[in-house]
Amino acid sequence: MPTSNLDDASLHRLELQPRYALGHEWVPRFIQRHPHLTVAIGRRIESVRMDGATKLVLDAGFDAYRKLIQEYKITQENTYNMDESGFSIGTME
Repeated sequence: MPTSNLDDASLHRLELQPRYALGHEWVPRFIQRHPHLTVAIGRRIESVRMDGATKLVLDAGFDAYRKLIQEYKITQENTYNMDESGFSIGTME
């Protein structure tokens, strides 16, 4: 919808007003409205791991990854994301 013929007051009336103000109870209400979402408790990353994640180290890791992808002709369909906790065969849905 072109807005070139509307003045500022008309534009303000068109804006969607929030149903609830963001505040102390916003997160619990959001979770109630979206029961399919779950809460995950984060874990702190040790400072040693953070200090070791330099640009040089990360670039070397990605370069090695790219080399393996090209060498073994691995397609995106056969690429998966995983962390050091691994996975359990037969327990995932």
